[in-house]
Amino acid sequence: MINRVYWTEHEQIHYQDFDDVVASLKFTQALRKTPSVSLIATAINEQTIVGGLGVDSVENGKLPSGDTYGWRKRRP
Repeated sequence: MINRVYWTEHEQIHYQDFDDVVASLKFTQALRKTPSVSLIATAINEQTIVGGLGVDSVENGKLPSGDTYGWRKRRP
């Protein structure tokens, strides 16, 4: 999985690729503290993600914790 972080700094677009999601989140957090950064976006290139992030499985509309799974893909 490739996680790409985009940001705008001094009116120029930059990006950096990460193999590790945690590393990309830490990088994004550091960018948020940089006054010259005006926009941050993240894109994940993963074909197997079909639901909300952080969900391991759904059976009969329930998460492993027993909570109801309510995420829906919104189509334009």
